[in-house]
Amino acid sequence: ESHYSEVFTSLGHLRILSVVQAICLVLCKVTGEFGAEIQGIARKIQEINPQTKVNAGSLFMLNLLYESQAFCTSIVSTNKRGEIHHARNLDFEFTNILRDVTYDIEVYRGKKLLYQATCFAGCTGILTASKPGAFSLSINQREPGTGAWRNVLSGIRGRSTVTWAARKAMEECNNFQEARERLLEVSLIAPCYYILGGIEENEGTVITRNRTDVAETEDLDSENGIWQVMKTNYDSWEEPPEEDDRQTPCRKMLKRHQKTCNRDKLMKILQTNPILNDQTVYSTAMCAGKGGFRTKVWEVVEEEVDD
Repeated sequence: ESHYSEVFTSLGHLRILSVVQAICLVLCKVTGEFGAEIQGIARKIQEINPQTKVNAGSLFMLNLLYESQAFCTSIVSTNKRGEIHHARNLDFEFTNILRDVTYDIEVYRGKKLLYQATCFAGCTGILTASKPGAFSLSINQREPGTGAWRNVLSGIRGRSTVTWAARKAMEECNNFQEARERLLEVSLIAPCYYILGGIEENEGTVITRNRTDVAETEDLDSENGIWQVMKTNYDSWEEPPEEDDRQTPCRKMLKRHQKTCNRDKLMKILQTNPILNDQTVYSTAMCAGKGGFRTKVWEVVEEEVDD
């Protein structure tokens, strides 16, 4: 609770914050399964600690944060053996707090493993996940600064959060093509990049999403020399800013490993500066075809306290 209280406090004026939480509390009651699950989590927290200040409104707002705050790097790569490997760094402003509340889950349907994911406590959606024998998925934030207010308004219109749509894809889609179609069509509260990897040759794509339509797709095509697709937080038709150019060094390193990439090589790339940076919460490598899923949470950096 103390971790998220610090997040909420840092977002701005407490009076404005309380208004936003009140709006989010109302939204919980009109957003179907997503809102109902958040209300259930809030009730359980309150049962454990009746003195808590966490309510459904604050948890709803927490789930909107990713739609406007995060920075990431995602890669999907194939090789001469036709394997598909997927890796990602997740970077976020509240780095130390989130490192401390990051955990891995395994979701089962009956006795069958449905998918594996790396999650944040209190968040109901999925940012990074792999469904063995089917597909893997990561989300990168798009268009920094579009703002939580527009996300809230989009939620009122009944659109899905980016991460909830990803979770439903993991639960309901059986293969790469089904997941791709789902994420091309769903209406979202915020723009984003969906990065998908499959299990068959050239099953890899970056979907550049607007709220209600698709801006672009970038696909693996080894026959035409496209062995990797990667995305940071900038559209393909834009140059990344000099102060946040993770894209150029990442592409250079990927070019050295064309046709031979695997999870270990992708993880090594992700652990290279500036792709790995002070805001990196965790790094994940996954392969839906082979069933591997590995996340490294980076160490919490102790901040200096002024005397």
